Amino acid sequence: MRRFKQALPSSENIAILKQKTHGILALCDKKSFPYTVPLNYVYLNDKIYFHCANIGRKLDIIHQNNKASFCIINQDTVIPEKFTTAYSSVIVFGTIKEITTENDKQIILEEFIRKFSADYFTEGLEEIKTYIKRTCILELSIEEITGKEGLELQKLRHK
Repeated sequence: MRRFKQALPSSENIAILKQKTHGILALCDKKSFPYTVPLNYVYLNDKIYFHCANIGRKLDIIHQNNKASFCIINQDTVIPEKFTTAYSSVIVFGTIKEITTENDKQIILEEFIRKFSADYFTEGLEEIKTYIKRTCILELSIEEITGKEGLELQKLRHK
């Protein structure tokens, strides 16, 4: 990161990963064409998990090249009178793979229910039973995390 003074502390990067609900997964195929897709996710045991269908472009690319990045925008507030934005974001870099055992898939899908539909956990378990065989779980193993905040937020932090 060029502007290292704007780097977020590691603990704040992790807090953002735990709190937020979606981000943009970036992949690159063998022809060097980037592919980005917005996804919801869960952060568990220092890894990020996604769910998707068992077939599709995302999986085709991952089978070609398993390196990925994932970007989460934490804050984005335009300040028109200052011609700037108060922003913070986190980018994760790592490798991605499919989780194939039904038990591991079950655990991750239950985490999705806890995060997104906690009041409907019992009903969510029934959904898992219905769709688990048709659901692919992807695991992003984190190799590096960087977080950054804009100057406006940094000024507030150091007042």
